[in-house]
Amino acid sequence: MSQIMNVPSDHLLLTQGRGMDEGIELLIRAFCVSSLDAVVTTPPAFGYYSVAAEIAGIQVRSISLQEEEGFTFHPERLLAAWSPSIKVIFLCTPNNPTGNCIPPRVICSLCEALEVRAS
Repeated sequence: MSQIMNVPSDHLLLTQGRGMDEGIELLIRAFCVSSLDAVVTTPPAFGYYSVAAEIAGIQVRSISLQEEEGFTFHPERLLAAWSPSIKVIFLCTPNNPTGNCIPPRVICSLCEALEVRAS
């Protein structure tokens, strides 16, 4: 898979059986502590992000995409809401159900800004 996707193998999470639901649960269990940590979702998006976090006792912080703005993702809103308790950010791209994509450069800039805040 690493060679096919041209991605380092340590950047991949492969699951068997339950597909993406299992992958979401594994991410939450790997990075979050129940009752202490939080995840961020950007609804409308794949609903299982929030469900899996709530089942695990993880706080869900939603930064909603607005219909009147074309459901465009605004990274500055996520940065304004960021806190050290946030351990996982679910960015659904292409978004389900809107179909919108977050440009890779926006994701990279967001990661760089969060890295500065986390250090």
